[in-house]
Amino acid sequence: AGAAMSEETQGEKRHLLSSSDERNEHLEDVVGSSVVGPIVNSDQVDGQYKTYPSRFLVLLIFSLVAVQQDQIWITFGIIGQQTQDYYGVSSAEVDLLAAWGPITFIPSMFICSWILERRGIRDTIFLAVLLEVIGSGVRVFAPRGGRMFGLVHLGQILNGIAGPLIMAPPPKLSAVWFPQHQRTTATAIGTMAPYVGSAIGFLFIPFLANNYGMQSMLLWQFVMTGAIALAVALYFPEAPPTPPSASSSVKRVDLLKCWSLVRKNPTFWILSICGGVTSGVFNAWASLLSLILNKNEGFTDSANIGDFFHSSSWIGFASSLLGIAVACVAGPVADHFPGRLKRLILILFGSAGVLYIWFSLAVEGVFHSVPGLQSTKVKFFTAVLGSTFLNAANPLFYEACVEATYPVPEGISVLILIGLNNVSCLVFQVAGMCGFFDKAHPERAQAMNWLMTGMVVGCWFLSLFYKEEYRRQKVDDDAQGTTSTGPASQYGAVISSDDCGGDELSGSHSIQA
Repeated sequence: AGAAMSEETQGEKRHLLSSSDERNEHLEDVVGSSVVGPIVNSDQVDGQYKTYPSRFLVLLIFSLVAVQQDQIWITFGIIGQQTQDYYGVSSAEVDLLAAWGPITFIPSMFICSWILERRGIRDTIFLAVLLEVIGSGVRVFAPRGGRMFGLVHLGQILNGIAGPLIMAPPPKLSAVWFPQHQRTTATAIGTMAPYVGSAIGFLFIPFLANNYGMQSMLLWQFVMTGAIALAVALYFPEAPPTPPSASSSVKRVDLLKCWSLVRKNPTFWILSICGGVTSGVFNAWASLLSLILNKNEGFTDSANIGDFFHSSSWIGFASSLLGIAVACVAGPVADHFPGRLKRLILILFGSAGVLYIWFSLAVEGVFHSVPGLQSTKVKFFTAVLGSTFLNAANPLFYEACVEATYPVPEGISVLILIGLNNVSCLVFQVAGMCGFFDKAHPERAQAMNWLMTGMVVGCWFLSLFYKEEYRRQKVDDDAQGTTSTGPASQYGAVISSDDCGGDELSGSHSIQA
């Protein structure tokens, strides 16, 4: 009996190896043999695909790193006047502290993409948190009066370089650690973590600075960053022992070949423009809310809870928290109903567009004959909900870009999208530092309302024309034995011959898991 069982086991193993070979041949038909390695190695056959509870701990530690990076970045913008008084610097110099984020992102994104793909997730995150520790630490040594204010700039620059090291990994981390029915949810949590940092910073940075002083606040940030770095050093493995899905074990395209594949992909560029440029314009618009909603509109910059519905600061706080909540709902919905990212993006962008139109018309006073349509609370809720839906769409754009460019490394496609975000945001930040947006010309800031509204509405129409492509999803479905006549048929085209030089998938293959 033992001999018979052994023979049966060996037969199953030979069958799995044969299926692995079929899968490799099938994927070569799909994406071309020159860009993809084997899906399943022989040492993965016994274990096949598994998930581990430790994936949630890895995601938590990564999220803490992202939270802290964003909190360090926004430190001085939240307490701008106090920063000017403490260090004796101008408002333009305080604005430059925040601008170091997008300024450093653009040149460093290329080396960061190389680090992520060649050194892996662990080394990337460890380098990011190390830059955060050094950056938050050097700021502590800048005394009152601005004699060593260059240390504050150095700290912001180092933290800015950590930005692309943190923004690129979420889709890659979710692909390496999470099964296909949890990937979008994991990406949503990872990409929305910086918004948590903004919300926490909004509350605690003014509290600590006002009650314990600037130096104590900076020292507290340094200690917290050090604690997070210790967590990364103690436990942040590169990958689980066994991959969670078939697509996660596929060798990605070499970095040198990525651009030739991405630049000819119209779906990717539509998604990058809609998700990247719109987010950059949104960030610029959000920074000008205090000028758009001036005191004549019944609003203030106050962060007091009593001014909740009359404060541009509370609009940013509320939209960040609600954006996180809606994104964490949209992620599981996208996982539960695969192949519907386009519909979800259209719903979120369409809702945001309607709300921004209402908000812009209310600010212009178009509804003066019906005061209830342009009251202070109406402006508050339309701005908050519009921003909420827009922010919640970000992780969906990340996943859609990854699916459209697979097997291009996840970090490459996402970094291009985020790069467009930073470029568009930097344009308006430079305009602000040059004095284009000031209290003497509120009409310039209010024009941003219509630019923001036009971007959202225009990108909603542009999104109608992008062709849904679920290439990575198709690989996983094939590995599970799903044919194109089943649920996978809704995923549309996989990879065409124009993209990678191979034959277009006929849909007739059925791969055994």
